[in-house]
Amino acid sequence: ALLVQTERFGTGLAQSLRPLGEVLFALGLHDDALPYLQEAALLFAQLEDPAAEAEAWSRTAAILTLAGRSADAQEAWVRVQRLREQLGDMHGQLVALEGLARAIRLESPGASVPAFESALALASTLASKRPATSSTVSISKSPSAIRGSKKRRGNNNSAPATSHIRSSQVCSPLQRYWRASRNPGSSV
Repeated sequence: ALLVQTERFGTGLAQSLRPLGEVLFALGLHDDALPYLQEAALLFAQLEDPAAEAEAWSRTAAILTLAGRSADAQEAWVRVQRLREQLGDMHGQLVALEGLARAIRLESPGASVPAFESALALASTLASKRPATSSTVSISKSPSAIRGSKKRRGNNNSAPATSHIRSSQVCSPLQRYWRASRNPGSSV
């Protein structure tokens, strides 16, 4: 009888539990949010909804990481990564790998390097799939730099006041961590 009720009401229950957990999380009530999110994840697994299950496990994993519960967080992040892989969601896999690396770092910073390396490899793969036109960023020059460039150009106003750089030149937090892990004397 319980299985019939779960099938009949499971979707609504799971869809109610997850937002409740999300609201409690947003209010900073992490310990209160955790059981609702875990229950939602388990219900979504029973309902065979991997996308919703991954979302619930992702928030659960984030809470466990914030709480410093490394082993539980690692287990949750691995679930998220497997679900995202099953869905073909490479960006979701990247988020899960980064979360897993952060959870491992709670126990042993050195042991987290392989997980960060996996995340970096996936990030590089994702970056190579992006169209080149979307990878430029405009950065405005400071007023003093504009004045200085006008003096060098003889006050020719035809040159733009912006510089263009490639996104590959912009360091993400993951890239900074990677570089710092390769250079032990630097800070993350």
